[in-house]
Amino acid sequence: MNYKVTKVIGIVCGEHSGDSLGADLIREMKLRNPNVQFIGIGGPKMIKEGLILTNQMSTLSVMGFVKVIKRLPKIYSLYKHIFNVFIKEKIDLFIGIDAPDFNLRLEKKLKKNNIKTIHYVSPTIWIWRPNRIYSIMEACDAVLCIFPNEPVLYKQHGFPAYYVGHPLAKNAPLINNKKELKLGSDSNIQKYKKVITMFPGSREEELSLIGSVMIDSAIDIYEAIKENLDDDLLIIIHAIDKPSKKKLEEKLQNLPQYYKYKNYIKALEGNSKDYINASDFVIAKSGTIAFEASLMKRPLVVVYKTHVLNYFIITTLKKLGILKFIEPFFASIINYLAGGYYVIPELVQNEVNKDNLVKYTVELFNNKSEIEKQINTCTEIHNELLNNMQDKTDIIEKYINS
Repeated sequence: MNYKVTKVIGIVCGEHSGDSLGADLIREMKLRNPNVQFIGIGGPKMIKEGLILTNQMSTLSVMGFVKVIKRLPKIYSLYKHIFNVFIKEKIDLFIGIDAPDFNLRLEKKLKKNNIKTIHYVSPTIWIWRPNRIYSIMEACDAVLCIFPNEPVLYKQHGFPAYYVGHPLAKNAPLINNKKELKLGSDSNIQKYKKVITMFPGSREEELSLIGSVMIDSAIDIYEAIKENLDDDLLIIIHAIDKPSKKKLEEKLQNLPQYYKYKNYIKALEGNSKDYINASDFVIAKSGTIAFEASLMKRPLVVVYKTHVLNYFIITTLKKLGILKFIEPFFASIINYLAGGYYVIPELVQNEVNKDNLVKYTVELFNNKSEIEKQINTCTEIHNELLNNMQDKTDIIEKYINS
């Protein structure tokens, strides 16, 4: 389908995980219409696909109440700036990728200015804050959902929502036994028969709260597993970029007797999917990376920890009934999709310490029947995620021309 004039789509993404979603969306739209133009906020993958960048996404990439409050003036300034950019550029459509606290406000204001708005990645109203559905419906014209159980929640209110599939589910093979070692310059990783990779996350707070515990536990995990293992073992602490790698390496070098283990416990930087593929076992912070590891059928332990003040605020609001959660609370999305039981072992907040992480990791690593059960359940969920998907480019074209 060809447009008579170039269409301009405004887009805002505030997370590394959203950057991949945005890049796929831009690429697929440009395949259908090379004249469509994307302008807004995104990451390197979106820029590579043709996004005209107005602002860096780092301002939006914060987690928890404390960090957000500290950065509120910058966030508000960005909100006003990007709104004015979109009005000046006379965008034909806006797509907000995740980042609901920022994007829903922006969508609402743009909608009032007669600009069609689509929210891509529904907030998880089926897990917590279900009443958000009303503010979502007020802010946008449609929602693109990445989980198949979400559209029905909107359709109960007569609101258009579409299951467009989860890109991680689309890109991961249903059976993933092959260990592909595509780790660039770290080619000597292939000499290790068993590889455990830890994914602490990309944010500064995650590296501090989760990365520190992972690193503190690394030597004990190595010793406990190596004791019953004939193969060579490597533990990787994954870094999203060079600055993160430097911080992780500094933490590693502070470990007592680290010099004895430096060939077996390393901080390495690179594409997370390559590292999951190269791994026999994964320890990951809660979120996209944990979900990706489960879809790639790697035995997995999930870790969730936030700033103590954030956790206090969340639990207090929950007790007061201001924040509503679907019980029981899980840190892993797989445990919700599995019907609400612990398929994936997880450590949450105060449970996140060296002793627990060593215990959970070693117990699962040595338990073949539990690993088999985990992988079978993840395969079933993966199959469900591949059914009944709609083409997001069809939906976007519908709204951009309406």
